[in-house]
Amino acid sequence: MLCKWYCAVARLRRNFTSGLHSCRASFQAQEELRQLHEKYGGYDHEMTKETVARLSKIISEKDFEIESLKQKCQTLLDVLQQQEKTGKSHVTFNGLGKQPW
Repeated sequence: MLCKWYCAVARLRRNFTSGLHSCRASFQAQEELRQLHEKYGGYDHEMTKETVARLSKIISEKDFEIESLKQKCQTLLDVLQQQEKTGKSHVTFNGLGKQPW
C-alpha cells in the first residue's frame, strides 16, 4: 500500500515538474516574442510600405510597356491591312522601297 502511494506521489511530482518546465519555457518564449516585437515591430511596417511602393512602381512601368506594345501591334496591323487593300507585297522602310529581309 505504501509503495502504491509512493509511486503515485512520484508520478504526480514528475508530471508537476514537467508541467512547470513547460510553463517556464512558454513564458520565456512569450517574453522573447514581446522583446522582438518591440525591437522590430515598426521595422516590418516600414518594409511593407517600401515593398508596396516598389511593386506599385514596377506595375506602373509594366502598364506603360504593355500600352506601348499595344500601340506598336496596332500600327503593324494597320500597315498589314493597308497592304492587303492596295495589293502591295512588301513594306517600304524609310522611303527606300526595300524589303526588310
